[in-house]
Amino acid sequence: LINCLKFPLKDYQDLINNEEMNFQQKIEYLKENDKKFNKYFDDIDVISVTKGPGLAPCLGVGTRHAFSIASTFQKPLLYVNHLQAHALTPRIFNENIKFPFLCLLVSGGHTQFLYCHDLFNYKIIATTLDDAIGESFDKVARK
Repeated sequence: LINCLKFPLKDYQDLINNEEMNFQQKIEYLKENDKKFNKYFDDIDVISVTKGPGLAPCLGVGTRHAFSIASTFQKPLLYVNHLQAHALTPRIFNENIKFPFLCLLVSGGHTQFLYCHDLFNYKIIATTLDDAIGESFDKVARK
């Protein structure tokens, strides 16, 4: 993840905006012609992609692109849970966040208040689907 945050996206805007090439063609072009791009991928151990939950069309696009990158650069592909990734992301940037911790997760149709015991053990204290955050707090307050 840290490498993804350091990727110099602005250096590739012309290629990104090129509508004559599809995603796979762009990746293959970079692999064949750009040493800086290849060095960047040499430092990456695994390609990860959201498996769900989420909207099927979005998940499909992400999975196809991640598979394309992983196969082009011969990297393993790791599927991750969308909501778990959100819950754990703050720990990447702040090593002072230790288990257990509370997490307010707001992502698209998901609003959850979680007690995170450890890496794979979460207790949902309150949850809603397709509700605004304010409505979620109202429901939590009633319980």
